[in-house]
Amino acid sequence: MRLFIRDIVSCFFVIAFLMEFILLFADNNYSYKSKYLTAHNNDIDILLLGNSYFENGLNSSVLSDSAFNAASSARWIYYDKLIAEKYIPTMGNLKTVIFPMSYKTPFYHSYHYKNKYTGMVVIYDYAKFMHLFYDKFPQKYIYWSALLTGNFNFDQITSRRNCNDDGYCPLYGSVADFSTAQNVDPEIINVENVDKQVAEYTQYLMDIAKVCRDNGVRFIVVTPPCHDIYIQNTRKEGMDVLLRIIASVKAKYPVEYENYLYDDDYRADTLYYNCSHLNNIGATMFARRLKSDFNL
Repeated sequence: MRLFIRDIVSCFFVIAFLMEFILLFADNNYSYKSKYLTAHNNDIDILLLGNSYFENGLNSSVLSDSAFNAASSARWIYYDKLIAEKYIPTMGNLKTVIFPMSYKTPFYHSYHYKNKYTGMVVIYDYAKFMHLFYDKFPQKYIYWSALLTGNFNFDQITSRRNCNDDGYCPLYGSVADFSTAQNVDPEIINVENVDKQVAEYTQYLMDIAKVCRDNGVRFIVVTPPCHDIYIQNTRKEGMDVLLRIIASVKAKYPVEYENYLYDDDYRADTLYYNCSHLNNIGATMFARRLKSDFNL
């Protein structure tokens, strides 16, 4: 029996070692962006943070030859705060940070870590590949909990990166029926503990604004455009929360804000991949607009 237990334990450690070795060389969007931020810390003049609204919906190459799109899909603002605090003080040529604040993010992203699937995978991705550790979970706990509970997204983290050299991940074409696209949620204002989540989101946004101010970096926040079907499923209460968040941050730190959600220039179906994300055509058009509006 002892030999059997020993063999099982030995097998587990061999598998663990091999997994760590394989993942050490994983070339995915997370590891690429982490390495780029370190290697080019004095080259970047415009830094994009945030989630898929920028990773897929803002063509960073249009903004500047030295812009970098460090946004990543489904990213909780906690990690944007960590990235800002870790990298911005080291970036000698950085002039501007741009961040997306969509209708959805203050209500959902603040509790990613509580979600059995999404939370564990997202936390793992950043802990492992971007060296940003969630303060309630050590790195190894995140890694092996995700693996042992079946929440380990092996295909996602081992697949080769699909972003361009500047970090932008373009989406081509569009879904056939925008009414069935993801992220349509008319009940978003009624999520559990909404006040606590909004307060948490506001504090993290202030933390990003503070590190920008302390390092002489311009901080721009925008609400990206969305398809009419998405807009039909939003509520005035939700937009009021966004405006209150911005007002709170502006009261303490320099921040520029613009809302493009309802902009007439972004009503055509041909600009969207789904109801909440611009495709490459829309993302390029949106980048040109930001470049003009903010004189980048």
